[in-house]
Amino acid sequence: MVNKNAINIDKILYILRHNWFYIPAVLVVALLLAMITIQKVGEKYKVEASLQIQNQSLSTAGTQQELFLKGAELFASETNVADEIGAITSLSTIAETLRDMNYHITLYEASSRIFGIGAGDKEILNPFFQIRLTEGFPQATDVPVQITFLENDTYRVQATIEKGTHLFRSTAIDASYETSPDKVIIDKTLKLTEPYTDNYLNFSIALQENVPTSADTEYVFVINEMRSLAETYRNNLAIAPIFDGASILNISSSSPLPQKEIDFINGLMTTYIAKSLSKKNRLAQSTIASIDKQLDIAVDTLSTIEGSLEDFRSKNEIIDIEKTSENLNNQFTTLNEKKSDLTVKIEYYQYLTNTLTKKGSIDEMESVSTAGIEDQVLSNLVIELNALIQERSSIAFSSSSESPVLKGIDQRIRASRSAVLNNVNSLLSSYTINLRNTEERLDKINDQIAQLPRGERNLTSIERNFSLNDDLYSYLLQKRAEANIALATNVSDKIVIDEAHLVGKAFPSKPLLLIVFILLGLLTSLGVLFWKYITLSKIITESDIPTYIKWPVLDSIPYQKDKIKVSKSLKVYNKLKEKAKDGTKVISIVASNPSEDTYALTKGLVGQMIAMGDRVALVHLTSDLEDTFEQPKRIATKKVINNQVQDLIDTELSTELSVHKVSAGEFAHGNSIQELLFKLRESHDFVLLLAPSLNDSLAYYKVREHLDFTLFIVQSGFTKTSVLSENYGNMSLDSNIGIVIMNKA
Repeated sequence: MVNKNAINIDKILYILRHNWFYIPAVLVVALLLAMITIQKVGEKYKVEASLQIQNQSLSTAGTQQELFLKGAELFASETNVADEIGAITSLSTIAETLRDMNYHITLYEASSRIFGIGAGDKEILNPFFQIRLTEGFPQATDVPVQITFLENDTYRVQATIEKGTHLFRSTAIDASYETSPDKVIIDKTLKLTEPYTDNYLNFSIALQENVPTSADTEYVFVINEMRSLAETYRNNLAIAPIFDGASILNISSSSPLPQKEIDFINGLMTTYIAKSLSKKNRLAQSTIASIDKQLDIAVDTLSTIEGSLEDFRSKNEIIDIEKTSENLNNQFTTLNEKKSDLTVKIEYYQYLTNTLTKKGSIDEMESVSTAGIEDQVLSNLVIELNALIQERSSIAFSSSSESPVLKGIDQRIRASRSAVLNNVNSLLSSYTINLRNTEERLDKINDQIAQLPRGERNLTSIERNFSLNDDLYSYLLQKRAEANIALATNVSDKIVIDEAHLVGKAFPSKPLLLIVFILLGLLTSLGVLFWKYITLSKIITESDIPTYIKWPVLDSIPYQKDKIKVSKSLKVYNKLKEKAKDGTKVISIVASNPSEDTYALTKGLVGQMIAMGDRVALVHLTSDLEDTFEQPKRIATKKVINNQVQDLIDTELSTELSVHKVSAGEFAHGNSIQELLFKLRESHDFVLLLAPSLNDSLAYYKVREHLDFTLFIVQSGFTKTSVLSENYGNMSLDSNIGIVIMNKA
């Protein structure tokens, strides 16, 4: 039993024999592609750098700085690695770097070729001159502009501006552009000091000092469109953390110009750090500006409150409510005591006045008390009056009322009393006025004391507002000073760990690239062969015969290299010999298409049968259409077969071989082949009928009913599965058919 799913070695060998040329052909193409790739791509160099996006050494300072203006968080913000990678690879950051490094202009040293940028052009990294674009004027992008330095300090500009060329007026990433309405050819010569200006290009040439220009030296520069250039650089960048959760990023890229790529990555990191620091500075500056606005408001508020406080104190004569209350109480007590004292004195002086003005004689007059008299003059007068009264009393005791001495004392008493009364009246008037003033002052103090609660409330409200705004003003002043210090000492928490540097050797390696392309060529050729293998529709071995075909395969005969082309098969002969025991004698040999294999198998069987002593008859059934409408190639094949049959007749086997040639036309016109086969069956052990191919003639189908067995020849590598299936469909009811595979493949 043949395993249909097993790998068919014979089929593989057939594919290799007939399609081997694919391997060298594909390898040649692969080598050509490798050489083209090496020439176009060239060697590239890998550049790497590392950048820390959050400096952990500032974490402590950052924690303290978080306390500065809650919500501002100038220094201690959370760092998201993905966001930082996005910021580094943003088109704006890359474009700013390219613009700062003047990379948006690519300068080449022209090689000998037709005008344009050729494969031999070499990019110049440090030229002795610079192209300075005039900002705000149109610039044709992605157009090779040739600069030729001539004698007499002149230069020549040559360029071809195609229709539809983009004309940018700015190198910004989002700059708008116009398009060239027509094709324009530029060829103009100018002085080195003159800038070039037109509707398509606007630039000037800046030469380095003390660097002479070589006459007739040609250079080519291209103004790159900023967005596409930035996208190219971004696509070439690879950025990732050194490990998960790390704040250190590894930045790498590759370029055929390693120094240019090193400068770019260093510049990119510098731009990123500067933008990060600028962002923090802008936040600090906006914070300071906000504090200044709050300070202005606080100053205005304080001025208003100070004016209100000044007006309140001015109107209420209050500086300190507690001291004012204490002063008023002290004044009230003092005045109250003064009032009492004045009242006593006034009552005393009124008593004194009443006493002195009492009607009666002098001898009835009593001494006046000096208690409570604080006025020394009055006290002296009263004492003097009392002394006169005492003296009169002594004289009156010993003298008559008409005594001149007594009258003299009385006169003196009257004078003294009058002096005392005048003095008392004066003091009494003064004390009365003083008492009235004291009472008025007491009334006023009482009013002020009554007003103290409302004044205290108003003053407290004013002082509270003043205190709050004064504290806010002091706080804002302190924070503004801190913000200024923070701004002055602001540093970025992004630091470069490793500057850009070369990593490893140049790639791709030419030998490695050749090996890769050779391997790709081999894989491609093997893929082609495999495709040929799985799509092959021809029968190579028994395993290629569809399973629904029930005819047995008798043998697979290898290809014979000898010139006589004799194909012998012991298996086939033994099978026929076995069937001959059951009366199987008439055997047909047929194929789908004309083939020499039918003759080779027939000659081999004839030789084997005769060698084994069998009597053999050969009937050559020819097609009646073979010389009329068939294709020339098939006609030639049939002529070869007929000649080979004739050769069979002419060999030494002819003496022991009965050969008969019958055409299908003769059979159709009444020459009964049945009678011929019957006679040959009786007189021979085997009758071999050599029939024309099934696809060229119906002869086989006409004689099939007279046959005992059919050997169906399958040509390995030539017979298609579809043809065999079609033949099987026409003869599927006939079980007396066996397949013989002829391995000519």
